[in-house]
Amino acid sequence: MEEGEHPKAAFLREIEEELGYKANIVHELGYIEEHKSMTCFMQRSYCYIAQTVGVCNEPRFTEQEQALGLSIHWMTMDKAVELMHASVLHSYDYAAKFMTYRDQLILAESYNFLSCAK
Repeated sequence: MEEGEHPKAAFLREIEEELGYKANIVHELGYIEEHKSMTCFMQRSYCYIAQTVGVCNEPRFTEQEQALGLSIHWMTMDKAVELMHASVLHSYDYAAKFMTYRDQLILAESYNFLSCAK
């Protein structure tokens, strides 16, 4: 989040920048706090489910995201859950393990919500 930015506004801005879509939030999942004692780091991640509106534009990755080779790969929720589970099992880097586990929890909660919404 940018300084003074509301979590919902930051979420929608990131969707537009990184995916190229405008979106509306349809459900608030909550938030996750990561406390990494080895690095004295704390991060709060706000989690939402959104629906796209309008047409897709080109993503606008930052220079750092481009340097990391960030790209978009669309897949089914089942495939995303499968790949995220495998990533958690094979993540050995301290910081990456936190991020991967966090993302797995967010994906699982999203999956559960969307499954019940049908």
